[in-house]
Amino acid sequence: MPGWGADRSEIEAHIDLTVLGAIIVLDDDEHDWRLHASDCSTTAAANGAAAADDQRSQSAASFDAMDGSRHPFAQELVAEYLRQADAVLADIRLSLASGDRTVVSDRAHLLKGSAASLGLRQVRAACERLQQSVEVDIVDGGADPAAAAEAELETCAAVVAGHLRRFFGL
Repeated sequence: MPGWGADRSEIEAHIDLTVLGAIIVLDDDEHDWRLHASDCSTTAAANGAAAADDQRSQSAASFDAMDGSRHPFAQELVAEYLRQADAVLADIRLSLASGDRTVVSDRAHLLKGSAASLGLRQVRAACERLQQSVEVDIVDGGADPAAAAEAELETCAAVVAGHLRRFFGL
């Protein structure tokens, strides 16, 4: 059965559930687990921080109970992201191997934007580090910082893809 199937803190380390949840809400208003910053601020101002924490807990519990496969719009967006990510990561590997650092930076930038749109914070951050690393000159005999950044991106993208595939039943 689709669902998170992992510790919530592990998932939240990689995925901003508020962003991903907003996409799911476009698909189905059945679950009112959303927690937007403005909602928290309003709740906290009106009822105190304890009320905002209570709202956050209720939102988290509702989200944990959700089944991503019941949200076809969000499921298709995530499936398309996963297809794109696989292709982009392959391009990055090939371009890094051939020394085409401009393509590596361009492809990392593309994946960074897609990841940010879905709230995939660790993938976005790894893409940013890869973009920055290809701008660093390699000193004779030194290690290429882009290779380490690319390995980090591959690892992080695989973890996030596993969480998304499990939740959305892909």
